[in-house]
Amino acid sequence: MGLVLALSGCAASKVSSSVADADWLQRMQSAVGRATPEIKVGIQAPASQTKVGDTASARVASNTAGFLYVMHLDGDGRTLRLVFPNATDDANFIGAGYVDLPRGNWRLPARGPGGAAHLMAVVSPTQMDLQSLQAQLAYGRFELVGIYGAAMIPFR
Repeated sequence: MGLVLALSGCAASKVSSSVADADWLQRMQSAVGRATPEIKVGIQAPASQTKVGDTASARVASNTAGFLYVMHLDGDGRTLRLVFPNATDDANFIGAGYVDLPRGNWRLPARGPGGAAHLMAVVSPTQMDLQSLQAQLAYGRFELVGIYGAAMIPFR
């Protein structure tokens, strides 16, 4: 069984941002809590603070080969976005070990507002449906079901 994105309660119109905003961090923490214990994932960011406009970076480690997905929750908790894979770097299959991001020609710009943003890494033995994931995020939904490992860190 692979990783499934559950699209719970999607309506024809976009969910009010005030409804979704308050729940992003809680939804991310819940997904980490439901992760498969045998798939160990870790994520690290540089110890120093990143300023708005800087290029951010992260190191993701996994004890299992699989498909890597990295999401970023802005410092105000209002916007959750998929930052990897992306249009510039869509090669998201990783071996056991670690990978440093960004790599190649893309950058991960630190955007405002200031505050504690969060990075979440998910490793799954099967590929996610990226269109489904983007639809979830657009409708204020985020739920992972199935086999995956996950980790999350605050990012300043």
